[in-house]
Amino acid sequence: MDEFFRSEGPVGGETRGKLLKAAIDEIKMNSCKLACRQVEKILRMREEFRWQIHRLIATEVFLRRGGDANEAWEKLVLVPSTNIVARFICKENIDPKPTVGTPSNAIAIATTNS
Repeated sequence: MDEFFRSEGPVGGETRGKLLKAAIDEIKMNSCKLACRQVEKILRMREEFRWQIHRLIATEVFLRRGGDANEAWEKLVLVPSTNIVARFICKENIDPKPTVGTPSNAIAIATTNS
């Protein structure tokens, strides 16, 4: 990307377009490497600590707009993640208390039992 920005004045449009494409390809490649390293770390922690990993796919939320996006968020992210946390809290013997002012009663704050 650096080369693209440095070429602002001295090169023509076609060369600049090629530099931009190369910069975008480099960013994509670096993003892919980063994502792969993150997955490796998550999988290593899962094995090392025996964590149960849950995967929530929110792609549909970002493909929708307005009320449809909110509905998709609740169905695909909010409800499943709240259930996961609630199961974890119950397993850890922690008392879930509802948060005041939340858009849904599905969200809870965990407080330890006294």
